Amino acid sequence: MFYLKVLVFSFCILILLGGVNTRATEIATEAINLDENIQPEDLGVGEPNLLPDNSFYFLKNWGRGISSFFTFNPIAKAELKLKFANEKLIEAKKLAEKTNEPQILKKALNNFQKEQNKLKQAVQKIKQGAENPKVAQFVDKFIEQGIKQQKLLGKFENNLPAEVHQDLITTKEEGLSKFSDINLKLVSPEIFAEKINKIIAKQEGSDFRQFKNLEVLNALKEKVPETAKPAIARAIDNSLKNLKDSMEKMDSQAREKFQNYLFSIGGDETRHLSILDQLETQDITLELRKDIETGKEKVLEKIERRLENYEKKNLKVAQEKLLEHLNTGEMSNLRVIKDLENNFSPELVPKILEIKKSAKEKLIKAFKRAGESPEEQKKIFDEIENKFYDVKQLEIFKEIKEIVPPEQQEFFETIKGKAIGKIEKKIKEAKSDGVAKEMVLERVAGTGAESIEILQESGMSPTTVQEITKETIAKISRRIENIQDLEKLENLKQDISEIQEIKEIIEKTLPTLFNKLEKKKENSLKGLDKARVEKQIRKAKNAIALCEKEIQALGEDAKKEIIGSGLLENAKKYLETANSVFNENKIGEAFSQATAVLNKAGNCQK
Repeated sequence: MFYLKVLVFSFCILILLGGVNTRATEIATEAINLDENIQPEDLGVGEPNLLPDNSFYFLKNWGRGISSFFTFNPIAKAELKLKFANEKLIEAKKLAEKTNEPQILKKALNNFQKEQNKLKQAVQKIKQGAENPKVAQFVDKFIEQGIKQQKLLGKFENNLPAEVHQDLITTKEEGLSKFSDINLKLVSPEIFAEKINKIIAKQEGSDFRQFKNLEVLNALKEKVPETAKPAIARAIDNSLKNLKDSMEKMDSQAREKFQNYLFSIGGDETRHLSILDQLETQDITLELRKDIETGKEKVLEKIERRLENYEKKNLKVAQEKLLEHLNTGEMSNLRVIKDLENNFSPELVPKILEIKKSAKEKLIKAFKRAGESPEEQKKIFDEIENKFYDVKQLEIFKEIKEIVPPEQQEFFETIKGKAIGKIEKKIKEAKSDGVAKEMVLERVAGTGAESIEILQESGMSPTTVQEITKETIAKISRRIENIQDLEKLENLKQDISEIQEIKEIIEKTLPTLFNKLEKKKENSLKGLDKARVEKQIRKAKNAIALCEKEIQALGEDAKKEIIGSGLLENAKKYLETANSVFNENKIGEAFSQATAVLNKAGNCQK
């Protein structure tokens, strides 16, 4: 009878927990609909009665042409073109709800782009500026509806087939360029940013609406001319502060909703990752920082899944389009690239490395400009001292140092010194306050073996190094909890086990960590089957072949260096072991060995 009661009680608890999780998912869906499921009335248009796939659709376009022909006032004509563009975007939305046919959807997006071009042409004929009340009114409407257009296009990224994504990303980018050009034709950058701030503040949405606003603003900043970038940057800072303040006031249930929101929201996941990194560089509560760590794992999983899908369908241009905005040479984007490189499967890493190489070269050029301009120099110093002072930044500095020209080494060392100095200063200031100190340590700590290695080389005081190392290992422990994928658990294990000195530091600091990792792996192994292991072994074999091919294309000195490192030979030995234990039906061990091959081959490629 006792066991029956326990069984019934356990069953009730499971149902209750399942109900809580289901409710959290439902609430997240409601939030997503509020933020990106833009309706016709949100854009000031009606429900479409004819769609582009209808044979009589040409009549609708005739009607639009006649209305436009008999509209002579330039402002009224611009408003009419905006209305037509909104109608065509809603038509694309309706088509996406009824068909997955790529050509039909591409044509609908193209219709929207063409109408935006006509809108831009109409605005060029407006001679007055914002001093004219009707122009000011048009700008307000266009900013409000332009932001909503971008959010709706973001929703499409979850709904449209991958074959349409290249066109979709282009539509978003060109839409933002026109959004910038049209507004800056009519108002100054300062007024533009001021209006954006006011309009964003008034827009309705979920508790997380600032997250979507930041996605749009970060993308917009890349499209506006240099004179407008500072104003847009202030709008970004304002939205980031509002998001941070809002999330710090939330209870645990609301923050759980945010995890589901991140996993299900549409839009560009690489920009979502960037927003989370922007939040991490703020002084935030420990609870929020832990939630961001969990959220980053979800977003990284989405990005990897999308890129793998593009790879599978041979959509190389879509892959490039998704990542190309990271190739700016800005420090913030190098941080995102670092996250991608550290968390992706080895077969995707070469694509990240291509972007990274170009981005680092652009950063070096920025250093050169800063060496010639006190204003640019101050900008970089302020960015480091106010945002980028943590172990991740020191990891990036170590990589950059290899390509910094001799004449810029002094400036580079000054930047690095400022980051280290700010870390030590913040920890020293927080010494007397336990909570504040923990917040600082959480903020500056890294997330992997490279972080621990960097700390040992940093030149900071032994006490500071020990404190940050301890917090870094605590973060690694939380990563074990957050990672669900077996391959990623294997990658993490190899990362923290490869260098014996690092492994010993971890074992000494947190003796239970490796046992915790093994238990998590054991649970993940339960769903492993032979087919997946065979696939992993094939991937490992292909990775070695690719690495050998790339080595042959190198010069003799580079070839000798890579062969001398032993990475390729080690990878081959692991592959041999993987095949051997697989034949003995030890599929868990075979998977581990094959994953080790992928890591070794990946390091060889790097």
